[in-house]
Amino acid sequence: MFMNAVSSNDTKSPKTDQNWQKKTQKSLPLRILSYVGIYALLIMFIFGVYLGIRAVIDSGWLDKIGFRILTGKDYDEVSSEEYQENRNVLLSINGKTVNVVWENDDIEKELRSKIRGKVLLDIALEDYGGFEKTGKLGFDLPTNDAELAAKPGDIMLYQGDQISIFYGENTWSYTKLGYIEMDEVELRALLGDDDIYIRLWLEA
Repeated sequence: MFMNAVSSNDTKSPKTDQNWQKKTQKSLPLRILSYVGIYALLIMFIFGVYLGIRAVIDSGWLDKIGFRILTGKDYDEVSSEEYQENRNVLLSINGKTVNVVWENDDIEKELRSKIRGKVLLDIALEDYGGFEKTGKLGFDLPTNDAELAAKPGDIMLYQGDQISIFYGENTWSYTKLGYIEMDEVELRALLGDDDIYIRLWLEA
């Protein structure tokens, strides 16, 4: 009889099961609604934070305190500018590339910016005075003229808009740009007696 009693207590009536199923069916929509509500509140919170950040950025307040948020485009521009700034200016004479040591960083930077817009800069140089080849750049560069004794291989800026390559010596008011690393005899043979052309471009 004891076993029968236990057995009867553990057995659920069909009516009880039906009530439990009904409660479960009623609570399921409430659970779904609660989850939807939580997710909706989370999305609204994130969107509100986003709008707040955008409002602060658009107000220019961060710029006033010296803080700037870089976007992907900004990083590309910065990287591109740094890359352009570090590219060497190359020089060829009548198609032959020569080694040049540029001595004036500020003027080289300005020259680099001028060349960048043209990709290649070809300049015709005429023989002058039996000691130099000179020609118009087509634009002005900053100067710090001083009376200088030019010697073979020197590259000088004259009057801010003319470039001269020396194969002889001359003393005049110039701004020195740099010099060509080449034996004097070899340089004289390369420049020759006729007019020449030079090409300036940025290292790849």
